[in-house]
Amino acid sequence: MIDLRPVGYVIGLLVAILGATMLLPMLMMTLLLLMRVKVVPPMVIIMLLLMMILLLLIVVVMIVVVMMVVMMLMLMMVVMVLQPVMVVIMV
Repeated sequence: MIDLRPVGYVIGLLVAILGATMLLPMLMMTLLLLMRVKVVPPMVIIMLLLMMILLLLIVVVMIVVVMMVVMMLMLMMVVMVLQPVMVVIMV
């Protein structure tokens, strides 16, 4: 029987990445709107910039994790396909 949990894991990671990438433009628009208002303290703008950088790093790490999981799944599939061939060759 095929275990579908890794597929669900990858789909969950992809949905999380999509959500994180949707936050980045929202923070950028908030930053642009706050920069137009002259009353906002500079510390707020600096904090928003730091949040955007942190969010970008999180997205990059999540993409790398998804790529590693997909490569691991592909390797498992190759091993599953080649296992009967290896048994035939060894016999």
